[in-house]
Amino acid sequence: MQFKGARQPVGWGTVWLTLPAWLILAIELVGEWRFEKGDSSTQYALNLGAWYNSLAVIAFALLAMAPFLIAFGWSKFFGKSAIHNRTLKPLIIFFAMSFLVSLLSCLWTCSGHPTWISGYTQR
Repeated sequence: MQFKGARQPVGWGTVWLTLPAWLILAIELVGEWRFEKGDSSTQYALNLGAWYNSLAVIAFALLAMAPFLIAFGWSKFFGKSAIHNRTLKPLIIFFAMSFLVSLLSCLWTCSGHPTWISGYTQR
């Protein structure tokens, strides 16, 4: 029940839009960490079996969606003039950091050979 005059938080429900950016970064960091342990062999790679191809497809799908989802969430703030709301400034900074993370992930994966995928194997 909504009471007259009750304030509804603007934008806090859109935080889930940043999840793909942070998830793809976690996938990339784990893969790169395993790749750096021994790049000449697959003994350190995480064995995913049949899930290897699924991980690659999911990672590339998240990579393609993340900047657009964050931009959509970002537009919610400017659409509702929430930029002047003091309580939402940390949230806006979080969205900006998430957008930069998504761009970093795009550069990491699309700028040649994505080395992080070598940290996983389908033995």
